[in-house]
Amino acid sequence: MFQRIIHCPISFFDLNPIGRILNRFTKDMAIVDEELPTTIFDFLPVGSIH
Repeated sequence: MFQRIIHCPISFFDLNPIGRILNRFTKDMAIVDEELPTTIFDFLPVGSIH
């Protein structure tokens, strides 16, 4: 999503309030914050198998 925002035309920012864009980033980061620890702990036992 970040790459798409970086490369979008200026007219995108004229049509979409910055608060809406930041809100979307915040929601995406919240999902990462919630899911990442669980995913890491799920894969830790896999890494310890020899």
